[in-house]
Amino acid sequence: MAHNPGNFNTTSPISYPSQCGPTTALSPPSNLSGSQLGVGEVILVNRSGVAADVGFGWKQPNALWEAGQIDVSATPDFIDDTTDAQDAGTDDFALFTTTNDDGFLVRSTHKFNVIGMTVGTAEAGTPTYVYEYYNGTAMATLPTYSTPAAFTAADHIISFPAPHDWATGSTAAVSTDSAGKYVIQVTASTAPTTAPLANVLWVTTLFDYFPLLADDAALNFEMSTEVVVPAAASIVPYFGTAATGNTIQVHWRPLGGTPS
Repeated sequence: MAHNPGNFNTTSPISYPSQCGPTTALSPPSNLSGSQLGVGEVILVNRSGVAADVGFGWKQPNALWEAGQIDVSATPDFIDDTTDAQDAGTDDFALFTTTNDDGFLVRSTHKFNVIGMTVGTAEAGTPTYVYEYYNGTAMATLPTYSTPAAFTAADHIISFPAPHDWATGSTAAVSTDSAGKYVIQVTASTAPTTAPLANVLWVTTLFDYFPLLADDAALNFEMSTEVVVPAAASIVPYFGTAATGNTIQVHWRPLGGTPS
């Protein structure tokens, strides 16, 4: 760490073999109810063997986000299935069906940059997927950092920069109850022949992002001012290429809270 202004704690390097969830690297102290994390510095080390994108952010508490299916035969076509998205039931959240233009939608009261999912049943066929956000008028093409090459039976992430014109809500054809929420939808313009099913989803908001950090290199995110993570949220790193040697180290302190 470059500095330690007295009342901050420093973790040791924490091995993080995933890309960005479902596990977290640092959570608020369990003995302080309602506390938040203040972050002064984060060091990420890329040991993936290739240059890889890196970053860090906070995993959104379940209370902030919702998810469900897009059913092209319905009007509006969003069907809430948040319970199945957030619990760990095997194959209980349908990402797609075998019908063209079906898919899923995630929405949150906060902007986000990563949608993660643990897929239990893998896709088959040669599907084509469409990623969209709401720009205040229509659903528009979402710029992405990365998308799954295929929804195999594994953990996957969809990552993207927040569009400059991302507006809350959606078109009436998508949803009539998304006011005040930021929406991302993913549909299959060409459907899979076997639909992938997920066990659980998660949502992450990135604080910082850096493209193509060299292999065996470290990146120091040293904040000019302390970054405060929302209540009940945990720190999670972002690695474009998963590897068992990747690590995160955090310079942090608890903020607020009462002994529990």
